[in-house]
Amino acid sequence: MRISTSSPATALLAAVSILTAIPLSAQDSFFEGSEIVPRLGVTLGHEQVTVGVGLVAHGVADVTYLEFRPGIDLGFGDDRTTLRATGNIGYSIPASGGDVRVSPLVGLSILYESQEVSAGEGSPTRSESETDLGLNVGVAAHSGDLIFEALIGFGGIPDISVSVGLGIG
Repeated sequence: MRISTSSPATALLAAVSILTAIPLSAQDSFFEGSEIVPRLGVTLGHEQVTVGVGLVAHGVADVTYLEFRPGIDLGFGDDRTTLRATGNIGYSIPASGGDVRVSPLVGLSILYESQEVSAGEGSPTRSESETDLGLNVGVAAHSGDLIFEALIGFGGIPDISVSVGLGIG
């Protein structure tokens, strides 16, 4: 779904909606056992380098291995700047022999992008922006505090997004 907008207000409102979509039964202990995850990554389909922060909330809705994983990433490159908000749900599967876990993921992304467009050499540039909504599927792997995440996007969001982060908390 593509939503045209000349202001990031629509994207910000949509991002806040995704990031606050926490089940009511999980709100009391939502941050207990959660990790804040600063991360760096790359995207293909928009060919960008990204920097962002996410949250991994463990035990959502009193289900031990269920995770809620919201995040915000800022992307640079491919003659555009993007702001992507994600809201993924994962199910953490402990791997044998240690503290390695793998989590299949599914969720939504909202992407706000802005770029400068010129009609030709010597012509004045103008800013164009748009907001897209898409579906994510992917996987996260945790080894100690290191978190690797790979997502495939459907809709107007990047085709592939890969990031590495450090879990704090």
